[in-house]
Amino acid sequence: MFGKKNIIRMKDDHTTMEIVYGGKIEFNDDYTNITYMSPDAYLTYRKNNRKLSIEKNLSGETVYVINNKHEVTVLDDDNKTFLSEALQEIKKTKHK
Repeated sequence: MFGKKNIIRMKDDHTTMEIVYGGKIEFNDDYTNITYMSPDAYLTYRKNNRKLSIEKNLSGETVYVINNKHEVTVLDDDNKTFLSEALQEIKKTKHK
């Protein structure tokens, strides 16, 4: 993996959250979805006991891995919302 590695962490009495991402990633205007990922890009979002990892496979498709178990190329609504939470956290740190 190339480029800068970005890490966002937050912990309080009720929530543990970590986002790790790198490579070139572009987001839609309201930071609810990813519009572009370079071949070397990746994003991992962990919140409490839930995890979502995103990267490109060898065919160039975006692959989502849910809780280290289920690999899919399309997210269901629940996981789209979960991804959106991560992107909102990224937006907060980019606009500080």
